[in-house]
Amino acid sequence: MFSQLQNNGLVIYDENHPANPLENSQYKWFSYLTDGNIKWDEYKDLNIAILGCGGIGSLACQSLAASGIENFLLLDFDKIEEDNLNRQFTYHRADIGKLKIEKLKKLLHTDYKTNKIKAFNQNIQSVDTLLALCNNANLLLCCADTPAHSIHLICSDFSIKTGIPVLYGAVGFMNGTIGPLLLGADAAMKYKKACQLVHPLIVNKYWALSFPSNGATNAIIANMIALEVMKFFIARKRCNVINRCLNFNFPVLETTMGYIIK
Repeated sequence: MFSQLQNNGLVIYDENHPANPLENSQYKWFSYLTDGNIKWDEYKDLNIAILGCGGIGSLACQSLAASGIENFLLLDFDKIEEDNLNRQFTYHRADIGKLKIEKLKKLLHTDYKTNKIKAFNQNIQSVDTLLALCNNANLLLCCADTPAHSIHLICSDFSIKTGIPVLYGAVGFMNGTIGPLLLGADAAMKYKKACQLVHPLIVNKYWALSFPSNGATNAIIANMIALEVMKFFIARKRCNVINRCLNFNFPVLETTMGYIIK
């Protein structure tokens, strides 16, 4: 009976599970989901670059650190402001005026005991900066909105030049987007071309880019994005956003397909 349960994936037997209670808690979930794509020690050793450490990036980073990942590269140039505190829950009133990357780095070290974090006070204006800083990353998570829309173009160019997957995430007023997770040079090239077509509309101010934002919506999208990162590495076939973008409608709690890169 026990062997049948094991064969059906209903029971997992592992003498080498982590002794650390925090790791062990996540390892149970990891072991159930994995399709053999990556081992636990390899998962912990992933290097995730986070571009934009605000309402989405900081919370997604926290979730990924809690999941066991130890290596992060943090990119942001903002300081914490009072109006961030309604949604950026990794920061506190005492942090106002301090760099987001430094406070997030300290939080990850304090709560998850990782010293493998690099933080750069950078305003990304060209792909060259990403190439210099993120060429060893296993994935780049783009949660930045500056420079407006061209940051998507820069990150897609980075994926073309390096082959490193890039995952986008954003929150509007009452909707959020998860993806695409650019995988492969062809998908990255097609996404770059789409960005090049849309960018002139942004520059000419045909689209409004400023939306009010709150903690509930940011937290939902941030954690859905973190989950997609976990699934991508642990069980790639279960990742929903490879070369596709999902739209989450908050009023009706519904996820729909935004677009697919073919």
